[in-house]
Amino acid sequence: MTALGGTISLAHTSVCTVARSSEATTENHNMKTIALGLSLLLTAAWSSCTPEKMNVKFVFTNASTHPLNWVTLEVGKGEFTAGVLPQGVSKTELDVNWSSAPKDAKLTFIDDTTRQKYSIPISLTNVNEQVRLGKCRAIVLRILDYDKAEIVCQ
Repeated sequence: MTALGGTISLAHTSVCTVARSSEATTENHNMKTIALGLSLLLTAAWSSCTPEKMNVKFVFTNASTHPLNWVTLEVGKGEFTAGVLPQGVSKTELDVNWSSAPKDAKLTFIDDTTRQKYSIPISLTNVNEQVRLGKCRAIVLRILDYDKAEIVCQ
């Protein structure tokens, strides 16, 4: 009976070892599943916090009756430059990153005939909102006169 008891005891030990091994595999699988879930959750949270790169087409249009030179829109720490802009002419800059544009800008230019310098403040609030909402792929800045300009989304 001792030999038989030993066999039963060994069989019992083997069954317990298999059961414990199975439990460990299940716990290991659960830990991997939790780790994968947390990884996906953190990735989703990080990507939603990353600002989307918003590229647009930017167009300068001289709708005034004056030939202009050194046409520049100062935007925050950067600027867009059209250079020489005769009356009725437009210049386009493609693939402009608009994701960090400030709410105000300054348009500067020189009348090519009189060499007089002009500066017009430009509000970008409405344009920024339209770009952020994905409703704007082209921004058009129309210079109407020495003291008047408009900026619109298209």
